[in-house]
Amino acid sequence: KLVALSTCLAVLWAGWRLARRHFGLLSAQLFALLYVLAPLTWQKLGLLSLGIHYEATFFVLVLLDLLLRWLTEARAPTRCEALAFGCAGGFGVYFSYQVALPLAFAAVALVLRRPALFATRACALACTAFALGLVPLLIMFALVGKSVFDVHGTSLGAAPERWESPCAFFDSLYSAPTLAVVAYPLLFVLGVFGLWRARGPLLQRTLLLGGFLVAWMGVYLNSPLVVARVVAHPLPYVLDPNEQ
Repeated sequence: KLVALSTCLAVLWAGWRLARRHFGLLSAQLFALLYVLAPLTWQKLGLLSLGIHYEATFFVLVLLDLLLRWLTEARAPTRCEALAFGCAGGFGVYFSYQVALPLAFAAVALVLRRPALFATRACALACTAFALGLVPLLIMFALVGKSVFDVHGTSLGAAPERWESPCAFFDSLYSAPTLAVVAYPLLFVLGVFGLWRARGPLLQRTLLLGGFLVAWMGVYLNSPLVVARVVAHPLPYVLDPNEQ
């Protein structure tokens, strides 16, 4: 469990750093509170230490942090930042293919907002670090072939079988009645207040993260990897977590 706890601390640190740097201390404190009171599934995955989805969260937060810095600060990326971005992208994809989405989102955002960065030494360093990060995945591909792209028996290129309703999705997250009915709505209001009080180019950063969230949910809901219980009336389940 020491490995799992270390991963939890790494994700907490990366999320705190992103929120503190771009949205202020109050937002960072609210992030930490939401992290501690996370849905039950999130807590279980964090302590299982499977080395896939949960651990990939660290790399996603690092990528988004660096992206926001490069888009809102009128300066060139440092060598350390470029190497960190490339390593986070390469190793992140090895941990979970979901990291490919923030990478693609960052590439599109940089092309639209700061295309000149692609002709700099920092870009070359980031690409080199990304290639090094992909080495473990390439080794896996050499050993098992195309099976490396199968996730729980489902190919990444398969067509989705169904849409998952937002009610079913959120119902699969909030299984504890107290958190679902009381704590999370309250923390959401506090989160909006934290964004309102944040410093810096708040609107630009909020729109960037909001755009990433929309892109994430759009890809997820259209993917063949959606696994959740679809219910017609989620409210009884929310009020009674033992309801089947």
